[in-house]
Order: sequence, then structure tokens, then C-alpha cells
Amino acid sequence: MKRPLLTSYSVLTAASVLLGILPFAFGADKSAKSPVTNITPAAPAVNPGAAAARKPVTLGLPRLKTASDADRAVSLAPAKFEIDPLTVPAGATGVRQQAQRHVDFLAIDGRGTWSRALRGSLGDVVFVSFCLNAAIGTQIEIAGALLRVDAHKEAGKAELMIAGRSKSGALQWKPAGLRCSLESYGGRLMASLPLLTVRLDTAAGTWDLYSGKAQVADDLKFADAAKKNERGMSLVAGANGAQLCGLVVSDENPLFPDANANGIDDSFEIERKGAVLAKGSSASAQKVLAKDWREVQRSTPGNVLSAGRTVPDHVIASAPSRKK
Repeated sequence: MKRPLLTSYSVLTAASVLLGILPFAFGADKSAKSPVTNITPAAPAVNPGAAAARKPVTLGLPRLKTASDADRAVSLAPAKFEIDPLTVPAGATGVRQQAQRHVDFLAIDGRGTWSRALRGSLGDVVFVSFCLNAAIGTQIEIAGALLRVDAHKEAGKAELMIAGRSKSGALQWKPAGLRCSLESYGGRLMASLPLLTVRLDTAAGTWDLYSGKAQVADDLKFADAAKKNERGMSLVAGANGAQLCGLVVSDENPLFPDANANGIDDSFEIERKGAVLAKGSSASAQKVLAKDWREVQRSTPGNVLSAGRTVPDHVIASAPSRKK
């Protein structure tokens, strides 16, 4: 089933640069006529500064906010999630902890690899939310779920791909319906992906993908079923590297209340059905509801989440200098 949902890079104000926050705007995917062109990256530039200890970044995830009583009513308890400190894993090579203004991140060299374990026990549902700038060819694997950043047919664009299996069992890549511009980060071309959340249901052998608060795809099969119980996440950077700007792993949905753990916002279920679906409801009933929900999301504002992340070189160059 085609589930188009796209992202385009939005223009930053000087104030947003100083705060280290990068907003995203989403729109419909329209077929581009520009041919693919080879883009030669600029010479690598040093991004100085080791990351100083700062308040952990919650990535703008709604259920990690506690600003008001309304937020606190649906907030996840601290024991239900963990924020990755973005430290370099022991024994890792080609991975460095760096900082850009108010943003700490992990810089991963071209073809470099980063990995970490996921929380929870075998069979538990787990949510992985991450903020990433990634070069063409970057591959993300979370248990048996597999994502890759590819060049889009429109010059200067990249798109996110989802891996699955054909009827014959061959690995098959399909567009997720998310694309964004290639920008220079420290002299290297990367795609600034929207905030992504992967919902893993290892017991069922399926996973869902969210961009911001909007569901992009649901009930996807693991590309590698043998890895569904490994409970790990790994990233292999493309030739121009990657920047991991934030990662949150949670036991419950960090985007919205989901008491029946089916990946659909409870408020939408109540609006449409008068109550949340009972646990164990048929897969067909859930699919119909999920499809209706995605259709509503396409015309509903506020699904984009802004997270503290690095900004492109041209934004830094145009920002007003700080007074000494």
C-alpha cells in the first residue's frame, strides 16, 4: 500500500540557529522531473568542540514533556524511557562526540559503524526515536527493521527507503514516502531526516514507522526475521558520514497515549469507535483504522516535531556573530 508523506527542508531564522532547533515542513510527494546527478561533496571541514555535559535532549517527543498539567497527565514515567547520552561506545572507531552551539551529537565517519543495545526483554514492544543527519547510503537497523537513505531522482534530494522481502524471499527496498534536501554539514553532504520513531513488536514480528507524530507505515515485516530478538540498533554511515543528534528508547509510545499498544492514537480510536479497540482485535480492523488515521493526519497540522539538532553550513555562515 502506498503511503506518501514527505518532508522538505524549511528556512531557518537566525533565532532558531542560536537555539539549535531545526523545524521541518511536510508536504505531498510530487514526482520530480530532474535527473539524478552526481554531487561532489566539499572538502571535509573540522567541526570543533567536544560535547559538554548538558541537559538530556527529549527530541520534542510529546509524552516526555512536563510543561503543564495536561502534559503531565499523559507523560511517561522516567522509568519508562531512557535518553541516550550520546557518548562514544567502548571500542568504537570513527565515532566522535562533538558539539555545535547548543547541540551535542555523535559524528560518525564515512563507512563508520555505531551500535547500542535496546532496553526491555524478549517479546516486549519497544519504541526507538532518533534525530539523524545522514549521507546517501547510510543504513539503520533496529532489530529486524531496516532503513536506508538513498538518492532521490530529483537532483539534490534524498529519500528514506524501507526494506522488506519479496514473495521469493529476496531483499526488496521500497520508498517510505519521505524525502529531504541534501545540505552541507561540516563540508559533507547529508540529508537532514525528520524525527523518526520505530515501534517494534518483536513478538508479532512487525514494526511501524512514524515521522514526527504521523504514522508513515504500519504492520511491516522484519527484513531479517532472525534478528528480531537481538534487541539492538546499529548504524552504518554512508561515504559522507552521519550525525546522530539524539536518541530516546521507550517502553511505551512517546508520541501519544496508546493503552492497547496497537500504534494508533487512543483519542482517534475513541473519536471513531467510541472506545479504544480491544487488545487482540483482528488485524484487518486495525489496518482499516490505521489507514483512516493516516488520511486524517495528512490534513491535520501539528504533526511535525522540532528537535535540537545541528544545522547546515550555510545557516551558520549567515548567522549573526555573537558579541564578546
